[in-house]
Amino acid sequence: MNGNRISGLIPQEIGKLSNLRVLALADNALTGTISDTIGGLRNMTGLDVSGNNLSSPIPSEVGRLTSLGILDLSNNRLSGEIPQALSQCQAMEYLFLQGNQLVGMIPQSLSSLKGLEYLDMSQNNLSGSVPDFLSTLQYLRYLNLSYNQFDGPVPAIGVFNDSRNFFAAGNRVCGGVSELQLPKCSVTDNSATESAACAE
Repeated sequence: MNGNRISGLIPQEIGKLSNLRVLALADNALTGTISDTIGGLRNMTGLDVSGNNLSSPIPSEVGRLTSLGILDLSNNRLSGEIPQALSQCQAMEYLFLQGNQLVGMIPQSLSSLKGLEYLDMSQNNLSGSVPDFLSTLQYLRYLNLSYNQFDGPVPAIGVFNDSRNFFAAGNRVCGGVSELQLPKCSVTDNSATESAACAE
């Protein structure tokens, strides 16, 4: 049902469609929230509600969708922090959260998404340091963190080593591979990163 003029709310009753595999409602005029009843769709492999006017935080119940391979919530008005429960979506390969109003840090729990290939969190209000665990995700080949409030050093290995597929414009980050043309990190930046690593 992508690309129509569907308006109003996503009905809560949709959570009763237990055999639904893919729900595609992108580029409509939907408003309201993503209902927590979405957790009832245990067999879902793809959820795309991008390009609407959905608001409120991402419900933690999304973590119940353990077969979910594609989650696209981009270009809405979603707020709050990225739920740690997303780490339970062990089949996740594509995660698109760009163009929202998300805040806070990238949860360390997302390090468990070992099969993640594409991650876009650009154009939000996310903050803190760029987590090192993103450099250890073996299959991650596209990472966009542009236009947030990240600061401090970025790693120089893994996906961070590919300036064609890693983007960090519009932040206060430093370091990384030379092709990124980021400013050099100061002693203070490096010390802050080491302190954070020790705290973890």
